[in-house]
Amino acid sequence: MYLVENRPHEVASRLDRVIARVRGSGVDQAICFGHGHALRALAMRWLGLDLMLGVHFPLDTSTVSVLGEDRGEPALERWNVQP
Repeated sequence: MYLVENRPHEVASRLDRVIARVRGSGVDQAICFGHGHALRALAMRWLGLDLMLGVHFPLDTSTVSVLGEDRGEPALERWNVQP
């Protein structure tokens, strides 16, 4: 088995497709499970930010974060909250 390194622009592109699919689905809520690095990257793309800024958004194990909107703009409703 070998490790495939993902380039930031490739990761961002994949996550942008996930976000577009969720936004275009017509559902009010969607649930994503993953490891911290992937979820931070998802949050950065939700906010329209560069993936490299994810380092400023610590995410602990077994926490809940909620991506949403505030006045029609992408926002973090909750971040890194213990359930």
